[in-house]
This record gives sequence, C-alpha cells and structure tokens, in this order.
Amino acid sequence: MKRNILWLGMLAMVLAFGMTVIGCDNGSTDDNGGGSTGDSVTIRTVTPNANLTDGVEQNFTVTVDYRLSTLEQGKLSIAFNTVNVNQYQGALSNGASSTVTVNKGSGNHTFNVTNVVPKNWAPAGEFEVVVDLLPVISQTVITVLAFDRKALSFGSDSNTGGTFTLTNIPAQYNGKYAAVGAVTTGGVNLLGFQSVNFSTQTFTSVLISNGSVSVPMFTALPGAVQKYSGNDTTQLEVNIYNNATTTGADTSVGRIAKVSFGSVTFSNGNAAKSFNDGTLQTY
Repeated sequence: MKRNILWLGMLAMVLAFGMTVIGCDNGSTDDNGGGSTGDSVTIRTVTPNANLTDGVEQNFTVTVDYRLSTLEQGKLSIAFNTVNVNQYQGALSNGASSTVTVNKGSGNHTFNVTNVVPKNWAPAGEFEVVVDLLPVISQTVITVLAFDRKALSFGSDSNTGGTFTLTNIPAQYNGKYAAVGAVTTGGVNLLGFQSVNFSTQTFTSVLISNGSVSVPMFTALPGAVQKYSGNDTTQLEVNIYNNATTTGADTSVGRIAKVSFGSVTFSNGNAAKSFNDGTLQTY
C-alpha cells in the first residue's frame, strides 16, 4: 500500500470523538443522578429491554418516577445513545417532543418512544436510554438536576461481527500481537482488535499463536466502533506489536512489523489471508 492506511486517521477519529461525553453521562451503566438537592429520577421499566436487534428500528415504553423539590417546574427529557457510544439523541414520545413538563413534587410519567434505531456499541460500551430532569427555562449551560439511565441488551440474532484471519505467520511472531486497519472500496473504515477502552484511549490487540491470528473486526465511527458483518473488498494492513496494548492514535509506537494487502474481500464480516500473500515491512 502507498500509505499507512487508516490506523492513524481512524484511531484519531474514534478516540477524539469518543472522549466527547454528554453532561448526563458519568461513566457508569445504571445511575440515579439525584444528589443533595433532593431532585431525583428513577427509570422503573423499559419495554423492551432485551433481545434488541442492531440497526433495526424499535419502539420503546419507558416509565419513570421523579421528584422535583428545587424548582416550581422542571422537564423530563428522554434520549438514547444512537449517535455514538457517548452521545445521546432525543427521541419522539407519542410522535411529539422528547420532553414533558412536570411540577414541583413527586410523580411518574410514561414515554412511548417511536422510531429508535438501537446500536450495539460493543466492545466500546452499551446501548442505553437516559432520562434527565432539567429546568424548564433554557440555559446557555444546561443544568441537569437529576438523571437515570439503563443499559439495554441485544439478542443472540444481533450482529455478532466477523473476523480477519491471518495464517502462515513466521514463528518469530508467535507470542506477539496483531491489530488490523482496512478501508473498503466505498470508503468505509474498518478496525480489528480485541477490545478498546475509550477512557484511557487504549486498544488491545490479539495474540498470535501457532502461526495464526483471528482478529475481531469493527466499523470505525466517530467516537465509537460497531461490529462489522459486511461484504466488502478492502485494502488492509496487519500491524504487529511486541505488547498487547496500544495507547493513543499513534499506532507506530511499539510496532515491529506491518503486513499489507492490496485486496481482501470480506463475506459476512469474515476474511482470511496467508502471511505469504502480503507485503512485509519491519521496523
């Protein structure tokens, strides 16, 4: 290949946007964001909350309890992280706004949410619903009085993603680690690795053993990755490292070799190549 595909560009995109967090997100998966103010929100039920299908539009019924004590009026707002793993987008309830005004005191409300497209963000994070309790008056800086969020799960028939398998790897690379970068003919960026931690900007590569390695494949999105199961022809490179983890967007750190392929075709997210078919560059 004529250039160091994607790795630098794709990792920079994924990591940079991945650190952009909405104010209601504090890093846990199931929070009640009330505090010393006495305001609180609790998500009681979400239907459905399991066996979702990645990328298939879904309607949800979400019931919440709330307590508003610091203001005469507030508003409840519901959103799902459909944009990226750390960015939540308001959803329509009963075909109208995703917010509802509530008065001081305690009560409950049911959102009937339509046209939500669930996203399986694994391994970067979970698909979630969040409900915020906010002031009614618009503010330059949004003050979240309280919030709660729930992680929703996917069924076994959801996108499980594919792998890229490299065989006939020379024995000198056994015990080393491999990660993949690729770009489809349509310009879609793909990444292959074992796992990613956005908070530390760390990717974990896959152990090479007995002259072979199978690397899980993901589509690279701004601030997220999504399991890849497509049918595309790509340019692809396998980066080999001494260590399992790579931190930051500079993938040249710790890299000892790169194997490049001018054409690799995936079927249902899977592809395989022999090391001997690629172009080796060592560092």
